[in-house]
Amino acid sequence: MAKCSGGVSSCRATCRPLSLGNEFYALSGAKYLYRLDKVTGDVRAKNDLQAVPYFVPSPAADSMLVEFSDHTLKHISKGDPVWSVKFESDLTTHKPLVVQHQVSVADETGKLSAWKLEDGTPLWSTVFQHLKTPITTVGSDAEMLYVGTQDGTLFGVDRHRLERRQE
Repeated sequence: MAKCSGGVSSCRATCRPLSLGNEFYALSGAKYLYRLDKVTGDVRAKNDLQAVPYFVPSPAADSMLVEFSDHTLKHISKGDPVWSVKFESDLTTHKPLVVQHQVSVADETGKLSAWKLEDGTPLWSTVFQHLKTPITTVGSDAEMLYVGTQDGTLFGVDRHRLERRQE
């Protein structure tokens, strides 16, 4: 990776770049995470992520969450993994949902799960039975969790009810 004229660095990013604080992050299909200085364009670090990142990283305060090709979800801060969770099947949400210090993703079996953002502690999970297509999107407001499938079906689930199920 070489610094180009005008303070611009070059790297082969394949996922949407992410800006966090004074740094800019770019994920590559070659399993690397590049951390660049926003002002100078200098590469501060190049971290080997051990797997190809999928889709779009989700910002979470001063860190990010990324789904990977090896069926893992990783919480990354300053370029280094904070925690990771391994799944038995493909992740299908394309972008982890981060709401109120929780992160949620779904897998191809219809299982939707949440973890505590800070340390990866499992919070709850539920399986949507008899889906014809995978869950591809998850959204939220203060009360509801919205779960959308590839065929356009949308479910609304009371977030607080899911949280109480695991207590």
